[in-house]
Amino acid sequence: DLKKSFKDSKKIIDYMDMIRYLYGDKNISVADFSKLGFFQIFEKIKSRDELMEYVPESLVKLYRHDKEHDGELIETLQAYLDCDKSANKAAEKLYVNYRTLSSRLKKIKDISGIDFKNSAEMLAVRNGIVLFKMAETL
Repeated sequence: DLKKSFKDSKKIIDYMDMIRYLYGDKNISVADFSKLGFFQIFEKIKSRDELMEYVPESLVKLYRHDKEHDGELIETLQAYLDCDKSANKAAEKLYVNYRTLSSRLKKIKDISGIDFKNSAEMLAVRNGIVLFKMAETL
């Protein structure tokens, strides 16, 4: 149906940055809306504050810390997760040395209380990062 296709296309354009993150390809220009999975639920939310209610408190703490201290903890956490929790690969991706990355990860844990060994928590954190990206579009 043409109307539905148009609506889906508009949603894709609105969420292209998030889709690029989910696909792991910052240069992707063609995407399938159905690949958004459960994130489609959140597309109906038009308020940044309402969307942020679904972000884990641990990430909100990091976000506040980054804002107050001009920090890079969320970016560091995202890189660490994107690199399958490999500190070496994340350090390379961020162009920092291993010690700097290790120090940031310790700070992330101290501020947020995130348990990097808890897979359910890691899923919530990863999803929370995507929700942050969605909130930035509002």
